[in-house]
Amino acid sequence: MLYLWSVLMEDVDAQRKGLVVVFWPRCMKNRIARTCAKQKNKDTSSATTKSNGGSPNHTKYKKRKRNTSYDFDSSIEQTALALPDEDLKWIGKRFFEAIPIRMCAIHICLPDKPCFRMIRYFFLLVMGEKNRTRVKTHQGHGKEVLDSLMGYGIPVNTLPFNELTQTVKTNNQAIFLRVRRKIEAEFYCDTNNSNNYVRVQHSGIVSENSSDESTVSDENSCMSLDMIECPSMNDVIFRAGKSYMSHPGNMMFRELIETHITEHNAASQGRKQKLTWQVIQEVEMKGGRFLEYNRALETWTALTDRGLLRHKIATHFKEYRRKLRASLRSSNAPGSSMVKFEAPDDDRRGKRTKIEV
Repeated sequence: MLYLWSVLMEDVDAQRKGLVVVFWPRCMKNRIARTCAKQKNKDTSSATTKSNGGSPNHTKYKKRKRNTSYDFDSSIEQTALALPDEDLKWIGKRFFEAIPIRMCAIHICLPDKPCFRMIRYFFLLVMGEKNRTRVKTHQGHGKEVLDSLMGYGIPVNTLPFNELTQTVKTNNQAIFLRVRRKIEAEFYCDTNNSNNYVRVQHSGIVSENSSDESTVSDENSCMSLDMIECPSMNDVIFRAGKSYMSHPGNMMFRELIETHITEHNAASQGRKQKLTWQVIQEVEMKGGRFLEYNRALETWTALTDRGLLRHKIATHFKEYRRKLRASLRSSNAPGSSMVKFEAPDDDRRGKRTKIEV
């Protein structure tokens, strides 16, 4: 938790917009299986008795009824909870005040049972009045809580728990740790290089060969690309996949393409290039960047080649034009029909005629 806070402290968007916390204690399926296996072994060993001088041929097994299911709710209900005293309230308040990033919303998700209501009130008493106004509680199980969180715009597919398999998703966490290792390695490498440069400069030793060799070694040991671990809301990301097309920055980029597509179709080649640069400028004016996924680094990097960027935008215009033509072609395909309404005359009523197109 402390490491996550230190990472968020370095993020400008997180400091500006705040942090959304989802507190939802869950019990994993693999943990339930391990608990049941331990209970089974314990019951089997305790139920084995020896008779007739300890002969292994006369071993009796005492049948015991054991519960193979592990109820997470009942285990919590058996825990005795005491009301927090003044010292505990003061410690909890100081703890939330010491968090180095602003929390704009805290979602507490617990089952709708008396014991969990007591836990919810415990958190509300401890966190203080300032954070208490930003708390939203959700009662229910599984799907009910997910639907409630989706009502507040929280992408539930990014939560590290699979509701169907009842297991923890660790893929995003592993990617996050790999990216952070590379970012921190690059940071410490740059720091060491700057310290070595200052040390050599103070020593007054100048050697062209040594400087050239150090430059080559620095380029080989350090990465020159600026790695971005998480795109912002206004960034346009270039990577195949439906989930990436639903990124807010990509949706804003598609709206810009739709706005200029009519003018782009009727424009000359020079005007098309100007429209492409105009789309790039509009994205950058909103604070967005154009990012591409680097498979070697397993993270996002900024697309700095302006010529390649203009080519990608022009390709998006062509793809959108091709989709429009395909949709028009499918709507005007043979066999499709439309209904025409004829205005009524004096001698006849309104009549509908089916016209094949």
